[in-house]
Amino acid sequence: MKIIRNFSHIPENSKESVIALGNFDGIHLGHQEIIKEVKAQAKYLQKKTALMTFFPHPQSFFKQQKVNIFKLRDKVALIKEQKIDFLFLVHFDRNFANLSAEEFVRDFLHEKLQVKHIVIGYDFIFGKNRSGNAIYLQQAAKQYNFGYSQIASHKIAENNLIYSSSQVREALKEGNMIKAKLLLGKNYFITNRVINGVKRGRNLGFRTINLDLDQLYLPKFGVYAVFAHIKGKKFTAVANLGVRPSFAEHKPLLEVHIFNFSDDLYNQKVKIEFIKFIRAEKKFSSKAALTKQIKLDCYQAKEVLNEVLS
Repeated sequence: MKIIRNFSHIPENSKESVIALGNFDGIHLGHQEIIKEVKAQAKYLQKKTALMTFFPHPQSFFKQQKVNIFKLRDKVALIKEQKIDFLFLVHFDRNFANLSAEEFVRDFLHEKLQVKHIVIGYDFIFGKNRSGNAIYLQQAAKQYNFGYSQIASHKIAENNLIYSSSQVREALKEGNMIKAKLLLGKNYFITNRVINGVKRGRNLGFRTINLDLDQLYLPKFGVYAVFAHIKGKKFTAVANLGVRPSFAEHKPLLEVHIFNFSDDLYNQKVKIEFIKFIRAEKKFSSKAALTKQIKLDCYQAKEVLNEVLS
């Protein structure tokens, strides 16, 4: 997959592609239906496949909200797994936000990319004042002579869940990792480099690694059974995500205690895969009470993970 950020120099072999437009936050199963349509149309037209996505997320740009399910680097990696030929990464800034739907289609999609077919999801809106929608794209397709498909919403039959990024965020907000997995088609995860902490866990007898949470939309604060992926190996672990109320801190942090592991991982990239929510974060009155609870958390996490591995 070739990533294209500079729209002043569009590679010739990326033109006339079948392209999907969207934020693709999470690359959930609904997004994967869009990608299937891209591939089907590309096969029929004998053209290359492409996705166009935007960073920062438009909601982050306009509302200053943390909405990203995954970091951009992880989102790109997940798109790459879908075996797409080209990924167009559009920097969403004030100039781009001020483009009308017509300008975006005419200047970017028609003139620069010369697209042959466009695919969108059921709720994709674009352009200044959200003027671009399915009806407009149908009209533009006739005007500029490209094909157009809109993928209907897909539901999980047993619980009527719609595959959407907002539903994924709702599942994370609830700490419901089972629901999140149903929507994503994979376990939710966070990847980042290990940063220095204040080593409280070590002083309590439970050494932890610490991960900064950047601009991510965060799951419910609390303790989780997790897998830690380090240098291609998977380890069982327990994680606390939150602000550590027992120590009057405020910046969210992910602290992970990896079972039977003592290597120094400072500044190394790790992936933490969330399996199950164990309990909400809470304040403890004493070091002894906190230590007792951590021992119980470890026991419960091991029970959950052993069941997954068995």
